[in-house]
Amino acid sequence: MKPLKSLKIRDVPEEIIIKLDEISRKQNLSREEFLRRNLKTIAVADEIYEVESKYKLLIDKVLGILNLNTIVLKKFMDENLITFEEIDKNGEQLLKEMSEIDE
Repeated sequence: MKPLKSLKIRDVPEEIIIKLDEISRKQNLSREEFLRRNLKTIAVADEIYEVESKYKLLIDKVLGILNLNTIVLKKFMDENLITFEEIDKNGEQLLKEMSEIDE
């Protein structure tokens, strides 16, 4: 475990301390524990934001590819006169055959 350091904050307005005490009391925490938890959150906020941004970008890419895939599949179905009903009927059989191949 890493050694712990102390932190002292001076010149905090009284109304801020009162508000912090109210919030920490509602969460059944001491002021110290409340501040410790929130300082941890602040310390990792940049990393969280970066991961969230990458995740959103990934989701956007996947949705774009999925949309393109849907367009291509629809065009293929139209050109080959395939209906969704046929896919549903044959899809179950195809999935069954594929699972047998894996075994």
